[in-house]
Amino acid sequence: MHLKQNDFNALNVQILGISSDQPFSQKAFSRQLGLTFPLLSDRGGEVLRAYGLFDEERKAARRAYVLIDTDRKELWRHVMEDPSDTLDVHRLLETVSRVLQP
Repeated sequence: MHLKQNDFNALNVQILGISSDQPFSQKAFSRQLGLTFPLLSDRGGEVLRAYGLFDEERKAARRAYVLIDTDRKELWRHVMEDPSDTLDVHRLLETVSRVLQP
């Protein structure tokens, strides 16, 4: 099951994808997977570096899930060692819900 924005609406969470890929590559990737959230292109890697998610050796983004509040404060992260790994959507929803609990 792929991430869908609707799954996170009840938690008041906006999903954004950020990669160092060009927008045309992101558009094809998004279409292929049927993603329902925006993908942002960080070609220079500034944002990715700021969050420690740019792999200098590969010159590409490290695959990760990061929960950031509206003040850009990082609340939680999970970085995949293998770029082909993903988190189960249900597990991700549970984790986000737990982190956001007052």
